[in-house]
Amino acid sequence: MGWKLNKQSKGWLVGAASTLLMTSLFASRSIAQAAIDVVTLQNQNIALTVGRSILFGGSIEVDTTASNATDPSSNLLDISPIEAPNAVVLPTFGSHLFVRVDGGRGHGGYDYVFGRVTNLNPSLSGFGQWLFSPTVIGSHLVAKWQAVRVSLDGNTSFPTGLGDIITPNYDPKIEIDLFATIVHDQVRFEFKVTNNSTAKQHDIALAFTQDVSTFLSRTNGLRVLGSSYFRTETLFGGASIPQAWEAFALNSKKDGTFGSMKGILKPFNTGQTEPTPPTRFALGWLDTLNGAELNVFNTSYAGRNFDLIWNFNDNKKRRVIGKNTTFLPGLTTYWDAQPLGAGQSKTYVTYVGQSTSDIDTGRPMTLAVSAPKALGYSITKDANDKPIGCAASPSSSFSIDAFVQNLTDVGDLDGVPVGPVSLFLDLPKGLILAKDETNPKTVVDLSPGGEGAASWRVMLDPANMVSGNLRFTVTASPNLGTGKSVQRSIEVPLPSTVTLKNSATTQGLYSMLSFPYLFGNTPPSTILGLNANSPAPDFDLVRWNPTTGHYEPVNTFTPGQGYWFRSRLATDKTVSIDCTKYPALASQVQPTNTTYSLNYERGWNQIANPYIYGVRFSEIEVFDTLTSVQLTADVAADAFHQWILGAVFRYDTSDSNPQNWQYVIEDNLGFTMKPYEGYWILVKRANLRFVYPGVDTPGASVTRQVLAGAGLGIRRSAPATSNNWKLQLHARGTVSSDTATYIGVNSKATDAFDNYKLPKPPTQDRQVSMDIVHEDWAQSGRYAMDLRSATTSRKTWDLVVTSSVPNEKVALSWPDFAASVPKGYRLTLVDVDSSQRYDLRSSASVSLTTNQDKTRKVQIIAEPVRGNAPAFITSFDVVANRSRGTETSSVAINYALTETAETRVYIRSGNGRSVRTLVGTSTGRAVGDNSGTIVWDLRDDRGAAIPAGTYNVELVAKGTNGQPFRQIKPF
Repeated sequence: MGWKLNKQSKGWLVGAASTLLMTSLFASRSIAQAAIDVVTLQNQNIALTVGRSILFGGSIEVDTTASNATDPSSNLLDISPIEAPNAVVLPTFGSHLFVRVDGGRGHGGYDYVFGRVTNLNPSLSGFGQWLFSPTVIGSHLVAKWQAVRVSLDGNTSFPTGLGDIITPNYDPKIEIDLFATIVHDQVRFEFKVTNNSTAKQHDIALAFTQDVSTFLSRTNGLRVLGSSYFRTETLFGGASIPQAWEAFALNSKKDGTFGSMKGILKPFNTGQTEPTPPTRFALGWLDTLNGAELNVFNTSYAGRNFDLIWNFNDNKKRRVIGKNTTFLPGLTTYWDAQPLGAGQSKTYVTYVGQSTSDIDTGRPMTLAVSAPKALGYSITKDANDKPIGCAASPSSSFSIDAFVQNLTDVGDLDGVPVGPVSLFLDLPKGLILAKDETNPKTVVDLSPGGEGAASWRVMLDPANMVSGNLRFTVTASPNLGTGKSVQRSIEVPLPSTVTLKNSATTQGLYSMLSFPYLFGNTPPSTILGLNANSPAPDFDLVRWNPTTGHYEPVNTFTPGQGYWFRSRLATDKTVSIDCTKYPALASQVQPTNTTYSLNYERGWNQIANPYIYGVRFSEIEVFDTLTSVQLTADVAADAFHQWILGAVFRYDTSDSNPQNWQYVIEDNLGFTMKPYEGYWILVKRANLRFVYPGVDTPGASVTRQVLAGAGLGIRRSAPATSNNWKLQLHARGTVSSDTATYIGVNSKATDAFDNYKLPKPPTQDRQVSMDIVHEDWAQSGRYAMDLRSATTSRKTWDLVVTSSVPNEKVALSWPDFAASVPKGYRLTLVDVDSSQRYDLRSSASVSLTTNQDKTRKVQIIAEPVRGNAPAFITSFDVVANRSRGTETSSVAINYALTETAETRVYIRSGNGRSVRTLVGTSTGRAVGDNSGTIVWDLRDDRGAAIPAGTYNVELVAKGTNGQPFRQIKPF
């Protein structure tokens, strides 16, 4: 492997000077070979190349090998020269490790590029030297490089574009050791930084810029775990840094293979010690991440400006991946400045490679597990080649492979054999081992650096057909060190069967469902084999009409739309849909897919995934038919566009108890829409067409016979703080529950209508709901979330609890209060009808009964705790309530406090014996009115009436600082 001459098309060289440079470099064969001198380490999957010449020193390339089974001979990271004479070679391209010492050039220190051994400009000294040039030793690629003295020879600055004023004769003696190892389909990069100064501490930072422009230019974008695609410049920091990123190039090969790429940034579990988490991670314009600075006229490159690298600030409007972009994508992993004393070392580890496996990293042994990402879906035929149904393919078996590698020789270790290693495959419901397959497997012996493999043939369990993402686990138990464990999932397409539960099981509740098949105009009763005729139909089927604002009966199923279904069946019924008659959408898998589109009207819409595989909601394209502007769903929902609500509601019916069925808010629009499920979205703009782009899961496929007249023409969360907390409220009735209600504050929210207020979708029959209401807003209605400004003012939320029947008992609770609300806030629930008040911090739940109109109004008040003073009692009296003349029927204990507090009343007899304990709260009706009343019914804790006599009434108030204040009065 060497320098690829066709890379000149990327524009390495500028102007006439470039021709002169290349002519001089290649004037003789020896000079040319020196200019492109590289060394390569590879296994059967991956090849790592590192330059060691003047022109390519330290630049890094990663490619797949010709024998790679999934994506042969593909480029992942690109190599490129560093600066040449007068900076005529562009610093734009290539994968480089940048080293910033003591703040960099112009900031008291200096900037270096790992592997830069000399500068061809004779007026400058070299910037580093190889202590040990890149060399393959066994199963590793090793290099040692050290920064050398920077001498200006009396000059005060470098020529324009090459640097800033620095201290003459700056010599930090920083050594960077590269120790690279290929771990199955990943390159493990280990960078060891050593301060070789005799008595000086230095601050050292590393930035590993990866030229991924060749690979990512063929992908839909960069995605991180649990999120949507990223296509514009994005800077991740702190908790937002993902554990890993991945990208797939499904259209990269004509033979059906696909390209994949992955980087591992942080450990996946507490038992892993690597990789070293970065302080920042950037997706951006490669020019910027490599420090390529344009001249004052923006017509050519002036050289490398290291401040561009280190001060990278993402431009969200700059698209670097996908259609209509002129920018090349790059990635940078940052480990920002850390002090390093004289003689001290620090090691940083990161992984870059393919995404064909999941890996448990670290020494002494790694475990990598690979399997298909998805199974295909195809028509099954009988012995006479007649279509009889549909099934996941391959229907026989597929392979799950495990690879263990001995890494005892990584770093300065000599290495020892590892083995035997026992490998066990744990399968979920729905998957079984193929006939005659054994478990566990054994890898007998692994020499240092060696890799061993085991494989299992696995098939779908015909007795337990399960679809969706099935997660399996492989564990490896070596004779040395701790064991390893890897989980991986495979997506199994849904079978064309659906089970309809009986009405007793569902308690008469609706569920939201959808069907990813083309039924044409066939009525649902025919498809499901049900009776639709009155007076005793087997089911109810309705769909919300966003134009009229109410539910309407449904006469047919359409892919991409959701429906409310209620069973009236006496027993369960399993329905097998004839997929040969009603097929799934053809060409639904990228890259040969055709898009599927539907118009969703302004207002609430019940939508669905039209495919038999999961599809990310954020990948739906939203097209404005009036302006011809097209956006992805996540962009259409952002604060600037607001075409749709920035959250999706899903009705979860997975619990076996229908009382626990509830709405789930998907506020991360990167969630996966599952087949057969229905979802609510709020469309805020008219004339929008929603375009489903196709499934991008590697391995997914749909094949079927050509059918005529089969409907082919149919329409297509962080720790709570005083300025950022959110509390989830629960309402549980006798039949159903509602847990999709949130109150709180946010530093970016206001007290008026904004994006931090989420409307709640329409309810269905027999559903209990707890809604935040705003009759004071132009956007009046029911709200699921209402976050207010983080000011210190009192916040009040008005809520309405609606039951399924009149006079229904509903339990209100807030189970995550302690973790959700900071101690600086006091929250009180007010039952508006009875004026009873409950402190949410000291109470776990409240039971209320709805009125004849099936509603109950409540109010929640949040008050910041001012200072840390105790709740002093300012007034306290005990008043007898009399009935039937002079007989005392009860006692009212009235009090007022300086602060809202938890209050308790202890009733004791004259000899001090405890008789009764009463609990109350003291949240007043107005600001500053911290008063309350507790009523004693003259009974003891067992409910027995007390005898006449003298009793002591002790009032104890405890503020948020925990300090009690008490008074006692006789009665």
